[in-house]
Amino acid sequence: MCFVKLFRSISWVTAIVLLVISIGCSQTKSLFYSDDKKDELISDLNSLIDNCFAAPNKGDVVVDTLIIYEADSVLELNFSQALIHYPIRLNNVDSVTTLLTNRLYKEYPGYKIDFLLKGDSLWDYIPDFYKNIESSASYDGIRVDKAVVKRDGYNFPRGLTNSHIALWGGHGWYYNHDLDRWQWQRARLFGTVEDLFVHSIATKYLIPMLNNAGANVFYPREICANANEVIVDNAISSGNSKIEIVDGEFSWLTHDIGGFMHKERLYSGENPFTKGSHYAIDASFEKPGKIIYIPEIPEDGYYAVYTSWAYNKDALNNVKCRVNYSGGSTSFTLNQQMGYGTWIYLGEFYFKEGNSRDLASVEILGYGEPGGVITTDAVRFGGGMGSVARGKGNNKLTSKRLRYMEGARYFLQYSGVPDTIYSLNDGKNDYNDDYMSRGEWVNYLKGDNDADSIKGLNIPVDISLSLHTDAGITPFDSIIGTLGIYSTYKNDGKFPSGDSRLLSRHLTDIIQTSIVDDIKVKYNSEWVRRPLWDRQYSEAWRPDVPASLIEFFSHQNAADMKYGLDPTFQFDLSRSVYKGVLRFLVGADAVVQPLPVRQMSIMYLEDNRVRVKWKEQIDKLEPTAIADYYTIYMRKEGYGFKKVGLTDEIYYDIELPCEDYIYDFKVTAVNKGGESFAGETLSVYTGGVNKEMVLIVNCFDRVDAPSFFDNGNIGGIAWWEDYGVSDGLDYSRTGFQYDFDRSSPWIHDDSPGWGASSSELEGHGVLGNTFENVNRQGKFFKGADISFISVSKEAFKDFEVDQLKMFSLINFIYGRQKSVIDYKDSNLYRYTLFCDRIKKQIELYASKGGKMLFSGAYIASDAKERGDDETEGFMKDVLGYKWHSGYADRSGRIVCSGCSDFNLPGELYYNNSLTNSEIYGVLNPDSFIESSDYSRVLYRYSQTNSAAAVFYDKHYSVLSFGFPLESVICEKEGVELIKGVLDIFELNF
Repeated sequence: MCFVKLFRSISWVTAIVLLVISIGCSQTKSLFYSDDKKDELISDLNSLIDNCFAAPNKGDVVVDTLIIYEADSVLELNFSQALIHYPIRLNNVDSVTTLLTNRLYKEYPGYKIDFLLKGDSLWDYIPDFYKNIESSASYDGIRVDKAVVKRDGYNFPRGLTNSHIALWGGHGWYYNHDLDRWQWQRARLFGTVEDLFVHSIATKYLIPMLNNAGANVFYPREICANANEVIVDNAISSGNSKIEIVDGEFSWLTHDIGGFMHKERLYSGENPFTKGSHYAIDASFEKPGKIIYIPEIPEDGYYAVYTSWAYNKDALNNVKCRVNYSGGSTSFTLNQQMGYGTWIYLGEFYFKEGNSRDLASVEILGYGEPGGVITTDAVRFGGGMGSVARGKGNNKLTSKRLRYMEGARYFLQYSGVPDTIYSLNDGKNDYNDDYMSRGEWVNYLKGDNDADSIKGLNIPVDISLSLHTDAGITPFDSIIGTLGIYSTYKNDGKFPSGDSRLLSRHLTDIIQTSIVDDIKVKYNSEWVRRPLWDRQYSEAWRPDVPASLIEFFSHQNAADMKYGLDPTFQFDLSRSVYKGVLRFLVGADAVVQPLPVRQMSIMYLEDNRVRVKWKEQIDKLEPTAIADYYTIYMRKEGYGFKKVGLTDEIYYDIELPCEDYIYDFKVTAVNKGGESFAGETLSVYTGGVNKEMVLIVNCFDRVDAPSFFDNGNIGGIAWWEDYGVSDGLDYSRTGFQYDFDRSSPWIHDDSPGWGASSSELEGHGVLGNTFENVNRQGKFFKGADISFISVSKEAFKDFEVDQLKMFSLINFIYGRQKSVIDYKDSNLYRYTLFCDRIKKQIELYASKGGKMLFSGAYIASDAKERGDDETEGFMKDVLGYKWHSGYADRSGRIVCSGCSDFNLPGELYYNNSLTNSEIYGVLNPDSFIESSDYSRVLYRYSQTNSAAAVFYDKHYSVLSFGFPLESVICEKEGVELIKGVLDIFELNF
C-alpha cells in the first residue's frame, strides 16, 4: 500500500525517504505539499475544530497526524491525546466530520476520511447509550438467567435483575507496618474521613438502590455497622445459637472438606473457609430435608444476614432459602453453582432479642431436582468486630474497631478469599494490599473454578465501581468537581471476553455525565466536570470487566463538602450513579425506579380500619420513574416491617389486627425498573380509653449538612451552631473540626492542617432524622391511654375545616426542623417551619377553640435568624411566645416552674448527646419570652433558668416546648408529661 505521513514534527528529508519507500510499494502517485503547505493545511483543520468538542481550553484538541492512503482513497486523521479527557458525542463527531470533510474535499475528492483517537475510531469512544441505534446498552455483560441470589417475587425486567456488580467506597482502617499501628488511610477532615465517608454513602444509598433494581451487589468491606455478630455453624456457634435438622427422605451429611470455622483471631494466610466442614444433601422433590439456623440475638436491632455454601460439581442453581425475622419471612433462591466458600449477603432484617425460630432464623430447604446436591455452611448475623491480627513478631493485634471500619484487605481474608488475592505485597504493605486487592477480588469473583488460570467463584460480574472523594483543594471555595478514571492499558486493550476496554471509558463517561448533569440541575450550575483519565490506577486497571473509578468530589475542599455532607445530596449523587449503571447495562429500554412517595397520611375510618394515603413524587429529571403500583408495609409495635398489600391506587384501607399496639406504616413505589426507597413512617394507635383521636402532624422532614462559615482566612464547619441532621444513623462522622485556619499546611494525616477534625465520634452512629418520630412521641400518648393518628405536614396543609374540627388536640412535631437557604436560589428556603399555608391552618384551628402542642429546637429562633417579621408576629399573636435565645441550655435538663397546680413531672431530661443511637441529640434548644398576659412559663432550663415551655390560654390553647419532645430520654417521663398536658388543656379522653 502506498502511503505518506504528514505531521508537524516530521522533517522534509524523512518525508522524501518515505516517498521513495512508498513508490517502491506501488505505482500509485503520492501527493505532497511543501512544508509551508502542510503546516497550512493542518492549521486550517485545527482552526475549524476548536468548538467541536467540550474542551475548556482552546487548542487542547488538535489534529496530530494526517495519513494519506492513496491506493485506498482514505484519509486518516489522528487527534491529539488531549481529546481522551473529554466526552465525545454524536454531535461532536458529526460537526468535526462536516467541517473537516468540507475543508479536505477540494484536495481529496472522493476520499473516505477516518477520524481516530489512539488508533480507535472516534465513533468507538461514544457510549452506545448516546448513539441513535436500536440497542443502546453499552455492555450486555454476562448477565444470566439465574443470579447468585434472587429475592423471590422481585423481578424488574427493565431494571437490573440478574446483574452482578462489584463496588466499593473509600479506603479503611489499616495496619501501618512502618509505624506498627492501625490507622486511617486518609486524614480526618471536616468532621469525617474518606475511609468512612464514601463507604457510608455507598452502603446507605447506592447499594440499596442497586438492590432495589434487582442487582446482586458484592462489596469487599463489611456492610453492617451493628457491633454484634452471631455465627451459627455446625462447628462453633455464638452463645446459645443452634442448628435444627429436619430430615426428609435423605439426610444432611457432614462433609469435612471445605467449610467455615470461626476463630477469634485470624493470622496471616489463614482462610476460615478452609478450616471447617459443611452440610450437604441429595436434592429431592418428594421428601426434602430442611436445616434451620437459629441465632441467639443479643439485642433488638437490624442485622445483616450472610449465608454460605460449599463447592460441589452437582450443585443446583435454584436452592430455596428463607429468612424469618420479627416482621415475617422473606424467601430467596440461591444459585449454588457460583459464589461458594464465601459470605453471601441476603439483606438487613430486624430481629428480636433471644433465640426464637419464628423471629430469627435462616432455613435452607433440600428441595430440588434429584441428582443435584445442595450444600450449606455457616450463617452470620450482624457486622461485629475486626478479627484479623496484624503486627510485628509476636505482637499481633486486631484493629479493635468495628469490622465495617476496616479496609477491604481484612474483610476479604475473613470472607475466604485466598491470600494470593488480598496480600499482593507478601504481607509487608497493607496499604498497597488494600487498594490493589480490590481489582483482583473482582477477577476472583468472576473466575471459573474449573479454569486452569484462576480459581474463582464463577460469578458473572458485569461491572466494577470504585468510589472515592480524594481530589484536592481550591482557593476561594471554588468547586473541585467530579473526576472519572478508567484504564485501557491491560492485555492490548482487550478484556478476556474479547471486548474492548473502551467499555470502561463508556461506563465512566455515562456515570460521570449522569452525576454532573444532575448536580447542575438540582444544586449548582457551575459544578465542574473534571477530565476522563485513561490511567493505570489499580482499581480501574486490574478488573477484567468494565471498571470505573469515580472521584465524586473533594473531601479536602470546603466548597465541595458543603454539598457532600448533605444527606439529600448524597441520595441524589447515589441515584445518579445508579442511573449511570442502569444506562450502561440496559440502555434506552431502562426504567428508573421511582422516588419515595410523599404527602402521607393515616386516617381512621371505622371498626378499627384505617386508610393510608400518599402521593407520588414526580422525578422531573427522569420521565420513566413513574410508579406502576405501590407496596404497603406495616410494623407492629416492637417488631419489624412486613409487606401487607399492593395497590395501584394512592391509598390503602386495612383493618388493624389489634387495638393494643401502635402500628407503623410506610409505602414504596414500584415499576418495571425497581422499588423506591420508602417515604416517611407514620403511626396509628386506636386503643385509647375512647375513640377520640389526637392528630400528630410530622413537620420534621429535614436532613441537612452542618453549618459552614467563611471569614476569609478562617472557615469550615460551624458545628456549634448546627451539627446538621443526618439521615438515620450516620457512621461516617469522626468528630469536630478544630483547625479553621486556611493557611494551616498539611504535615501528615495526623496533622492535616485546615479542616482537621477530632475522633471522639468514631464507631458511634450519630442519629439524625429517622422519619419515625411520630412513633417515638406516639408511645407517650399510648402510655397515657390516648388514641392518635398521624399525617405529614404536606398532607396537613390540605385539611378542610371539618377535618380539623374532628380533633380535640393537634400535636406538631418540629424536631430539628430549621430553614436552610436553597442551593439554586438564595431567596428561597428549604425546611421552613411555618409556611403561609401551615400558619393559615393553625389560625383556622385556633379560631375553632382548638388545643395545640408544639415542640422543636428552632420553633422560635428560626424566624428570628431569617428576619421573618411576619412569622415572629404570628408566634407572638397566635402561639403566645417570643424568641429569647437559640442557645438556651447544654445541660439536657428542664425543671417545672411554679406550675404545681398542674399534674406535670417536676423535671425532665432530653438527650443532648450525639452518641445516643436511639434518640437524636439536641445541642441548641430554644428558649422563649411570654408574649402576653395569657402566656405563662411552665418549664425552665436548669442551667440558665430561661423558659423551656410556655402555655398560652385564651379562647384556644397552645403549649410550646423549645426542644423536641421525642428527645425526652425516659419513656415513662414522656408518658407522665403527656398526662400533664391533658390536664393543662382540660381534656378528659
